[in-house]
Amino acid sequence: MHITRLEVRNWQGLKLQVIPDLSPGLNLIVGPNESGKSTLVRALRFGLFESHKGKSEAKRNLQGWTSSDAPEVLIEFISGNIPYKLHKRFLKVPSANLEGAGLIGKDDDAEGQLRVLLRIREGAGRERKDEDLGLWPLV
Repeated sequence: MHITRLEVRNWQGLKLQVIPDLSPGLNLIVGPNESGKSTLVRALRFGLFESHKGKSEAKRNLQGWTSSDAPEVLIEFISGNIPYKLHKRFLKVPSANLEGAGLIGKDDDAEGQLRVLLRIREGAGRERKDEDLGLWPLV
C-alpha cells in the first residue's frame, strides 16, 4: 500500500491541511512544535483504522478548536496497483466512503472493504486496539 495524498479538515488545530504527492518511499513531516505534525498522523490513523461512527471521548477530541464543523479526512492510496479514495467524516453526520477498483463502498460497507484491503480484523471494542491491526502499529 502506498498513501499518495492526505487531506485533513476541521481536525483539532487544523482547519485545512493537504499533503499531496506523497512518495512511495520515505516521507518526512517537519515543522516547529505545535504545528500539527502529530495531528496529521492521528488523522491518518483514525481514517484508516477507526470507525466513522460513534462519539467516544477520543472522537470528540478530534473536533476543530475554532470550528463546529465535523472533522474529516481524505486519504488517497494505491493498493495492488489500484488507486483508492477514502473519505471519512466523524461526529456530525458521520460517514465513510471508499472508491476504487470500480466499486463504491459507503459507511459500514466501506469500513469492511477497507479492513480487507489493510488485512486487519474487526475490533471487539468501540476503538481499534493495536493487536487488531496486525503489523500496522510498527509502521
